[in-house]
Amino acid sequence: MFAVDPGEGWRALLVTAYLFLVIASYVMLKAVRDSLYLDEYGAVKLPYVIIGIAILVGLFVDLYIRVSRHVRVPTLIVLTLGACMACLLTFWTLGRAGQTWLYPVLYIWVGCFGVIAPVQVWTLINEVFATRQVKRLVGFIGAGGILGGAIGGTTTGTLAARVGTINLLLVVIALLLVCTGLVTALAPHRRTETVAEVAARPRHLRDAARKILSSRHLMVIGGLVWISALSTTVVDFQFKSAAAAHGFTKDGLTAFFGTAYGLMSLGSLAAQLLAVRFLLRRAGVGVVILVLPLL
Repeated sequence: MFAVDPGEGWRALLVTAYLFLVIASYVMLKAVRDSLYLDEYGAVKLPYVIIGIAILVGLFVDLYIRVSRHVRVPTLIVLTLGACMACLLTFWTLGRAGQTWLYPVLYIWVGCFGVIAPVQVWTLINEVFATRQVKRLVGFIGAGGILGGAIGGTTTGTLAARVGTINLLLVVIALLLVCTGLVTALAPHRRTETVAEVAARPRHLRDAARKILSSRHLMVIGGLVWISALSTTVVDFQFKSAAAAHGFTKDGLTAFFGTAYGLMSLGSLAAQLLAVRFLLRRAGVGVVILVLPLL
C-alpha cells in the first residue's frame, strides 16, 4: 500500500516523522508570527517583512551551500536545529518581556525557517535513500508532512487560548528537540555518495543559479515556482488582511490562523489521496500541473 520495501520501513518511518514534526512546527510558528505581527502593526506593513524574507533567504542559502560542502549533512542539520531552538528561546524571553519590536524579526525568521527546514528534511532523505527509492517513497513521506500541517494547525487552534500565543514557541522548541533525536538516529544510515554526486554539488548560490539557467527544464520548473509564489503571496496578503479586520483578540487570531492552516492541510491531504494519484495515472503530469491554476 505504501510502496515500502523490506528493510526500508524503519528509515522511512523516521524520516516521515521528521517531516511531520518540521511541518507541524512551521504551521504553529506561522500562526504565532501572523497574529503577533498583525495585532501590533496591521496588514498594511506586511509587504515589508515579505521582502525581508526574500532577501535573507537568499543570503542564508548561499551561506548554507558553502558550509554544506565541508560538514556532513546530519551534523549540519543538528547544528541548524540547535540554532533554531536557541533563537526561539530568545524570542520567547523577549516576547514575555513585551518587546514588540521583536515581531517583525520573528516574522522574517519564521519565513526563513519555512524555506530551510523542509529542504533540510529532503536533503537528509537523499542522504539516507538512493534516488530510485526516494521516487517510490515520496508519496508516503510527503503525506506525513501534509498530516503534520493538519495536526500542527488544529493543535495550535486548541492551545492558543489555553497557554497563550507566545508560549507556543516553547511547544515548537520541544518538537524541534525530538527532530534532533530523529536526525541523530538516521545519521548512521547515511549512504556513501558517488563521485558524480559529490562533483555535482554547487559551491555557492551563483553556481546553483548557473546550473538552473543552463537547463531549460529547470528554468521551466523555476518559472512555475515563481508564478505560484507570486499568486499565493497576493492571496495570503488578502486572507491576512481580512482576518486582521475581523476584530479577533491576539490569542483568538492565533487560534483562527492555526485552525485555518490545519484545514488547508487536510484539504491538501484529501486532494493528494483522492485526486492527484487518480489524475496522474489517467491524464499525466501535464494535466495535473494545469489543475491548480484552473481552479
